[in-house]
Parts: sequence; C-alpha cells; structure tokens
Amino acid sequence: MAIVADHDTFVTGVDTHAPSHALAIVDARSGHELDTRTFPSEPSGRGRVAQWLQRHYGTSSGVLVAMEDTNSYGATLRDLLTSGGYHVIEAPKPVRSPRRSQGKSDQLDAERAARG
Repeated sequence: MAIVADHDTFVTGVDTHAPSHALAIVDARSGHELDTRTFPSEPSGRGRVAQWLQRHYGTSSGVLVAMEDTNSYGATLRDLLTSGGYHVIEAPKPVRSPRRSQGKSDQLDAERAARG
C-alpha cells in the first residue's frame, strides 16, 4: 500500500453483488482495517453508502475506492461515488488459493479489494 499511500490516505474496498455491497475501509499508511459494513444494493442502500463514507471521511479528497465489478453490479454505486468526487477504480480480481486457507466472505473480499 506504500504507493497508494503516496496519494491517498484511505482506501475503501467494495465487493459488489446483486443484493448487497460489502465495504471495508483501510488506512493506506498503516494498513489497518478501520471499519466494515454491508449495504443493500438498491437506491436507498447506495445512498447510505455515500452517507457512511461521508461520516468516515468528511470529504472525498485523499480517498481511493477500489471496487469489484464496476461495469456490472457496481456500476450505479460507481456513478454515485464518482459524482460525489471519489476516485473509483476497478479492483483487481482476488487470487483464490486452492486451499482457501483464509476463508471466503464478502467482507474479506472487500478488504482484499482495498489492499489490492
């Protein structure tokens, strides 16, 4: 995260799905996870995502949003956050270990998206 930390203070990872979006906020400098939350993907849920981010950050400056599936499940959330001034990028697809030693959950995928 050192390169990201040169430009951004925080990274929000987003794991998108049809029914919900899982988010994880990570401090870009320390690498510590600060908060996680899951919201419905419907319009009111997307609005709650924007409010939640606003409460955490106060501003979109210095915040990178690494989101999975920005051209499908995450498209409308991407548009909302981009219009709010957030820098949104497509998160790299997670590499799955055959042993799955770290487990699988939407929150873990959101954290992995934030950590890139």
